[in-house]
Amino acid sequence: KLFRREMDVWGVVSLVVSILVGLVVGIVSLICYQPRWLLACFQKLTQWFMVPRHTPGVVFNFPISNSTLHARKTQGRGRVIALTIDDAPSTSLTADILDLLAEHDCKATFFCIGEHIKRVPASLMERIHADGHEVGNHLWRDEKSILLSNAEFERQLLAVDELIKPPDGWAGRNKWFRPGSGFYGPGMLRTVNKHAYRTALGNCFPYDVAVRNAPLIVSWLKARVSAGSIVILHDGSASRRFTVDVLADFLPFLKSRGYEVVTLSQLEAWSKPPADDEDEHNDEDEDEVDENEHNDEDEAEDTIING
Repeated sequence: KLFRREMDVWGVVSLVVSILVGLVVGIVSLICYQPRWLLACFQKLTQWFMVPRHTPGVVFNFPISNSTLHARKTQGRGRVIALTIDDAPSTSLTADILDLLAEHDCKATFFCIGEHIKRVPASLMERIHADGHEVGNHLWRDEKSILLSNAEFERQLLAVDELIKPPDGWAGRNKWFRPGSGFYGPGMLRTVNKHAYRTALGNCFPYDVAVRNAPLIVSWLKARVSAGSIVILHDGSASRRFTVDVLADFLPFLKSRGYEVVTLSQLEAWSKPPADDEDEHNDEDEDEVDENEHNDEDEAEDTIING
């Protein structure tokens, strides 16, 4: 009996350990693999519980319908991704990143930190704008945004807003915000929406700052990237030189597979139905209205004659 009890105890312990190991492996796999269904759930939950109705939530990607994707393919634009660069700008990496983007005819959205902007020559920010890239708001310091008070968060958001404003102003442009470390809360999102910003994360994040190995990062990106992906990489100090190495390998790969590399706003525009489809739909609506008006006129004429 004693032996049987010991066996039962060890059986329970083994079962508990197996469950815990399975949970850890599952969570790590979900974090590393970043399945689209999981990101879609986060996006929906954010929209339902963290922001008021009819206001923008958090963008992980831009969903595209099969009909729109087919239409884009017929236009020769079936593969488009957005490249985003966090923690910009820097004297160590930004110029080299811009050179690579220009060499491969790619565009990107640079999420800039206020402190970093103050440390670099003004000509570097001017070049980002002049080269046709997009600039987003990454607050004032490289820190977890969710730990800031609401007042401090708003102060930093507005301070950086002044530094990243395009030369011709914000009119007609999207204003993108990305929280430090990717964490966000309801108060943060309300403040962001209040100042006409939209919060963007991504669905293709190789944890480059933690991995710090260019071949491994590139292998992960090549396996995960697909049409509509939002890729996240990092600018920063010289210790992040691997970003330049990653782009030197990854951008030619994307071009060889027929991908366009664009900004967040350009990807959003790509994900919407082409104008031709909208015009056709509008023409159908107008034809239907004209037909209804014609039928109404006939009915009115019949009424007069019969009357």
